[in-house]
Amino acid sequence: MKQSFLISAVLFILVACNHEVTPGQLSEGPRPIDPNAIVSGTVELAPGIQIKGSGSLFIISRKADKPFGPPLAVKNVSDPILPIEFQLSQANVMMQSNIFSGTISLTARFDRDGNPMTTAAGDIVADVMPSIKVGTTGLKIVLNKVVE
Repeated sequence: MKQSFLISAVLFILVACNHEVTPGQLSEGPRPIDPNAIVSGTVELAPGIQIKGSGSLFIISRKADKPFGPPLAVKNVSDPILPIEFQLSQANVMMQSNIFSGTISLTARFDRDGNPMTTAAGDIVADVMPSIKVGTTGLKIVLNKVVE
């Protein structure tokens, strides 16, 4: 199961990675990382919703202008106890050539099978927060919809 997850994750990254690198970018070297480039807050369950069984909590950010594209950064927490505090930063970026900055969208999903590539019955999702400036703290993401 772990091997199939790894294969799926690698395939996802390969398919999602359609970023062209120019020769000039190769000579630029590493870009400085802003230590204030974080978003943080808590993830909680809406009243009346319960987690049944184990799984993983995925906190997912995307560039605001690419709401359906590959994630910019993801945090994965196995078997979370909610509410839980979170922080996303450059350390959580999926492709290190991307910079955690600007305006992002943010959402979360409790995934019962722990596979970030699937959403299935019993998973619990949060509404997308569409326009969050990197640097924002005190956010509250509410898991409020059970997938049927």
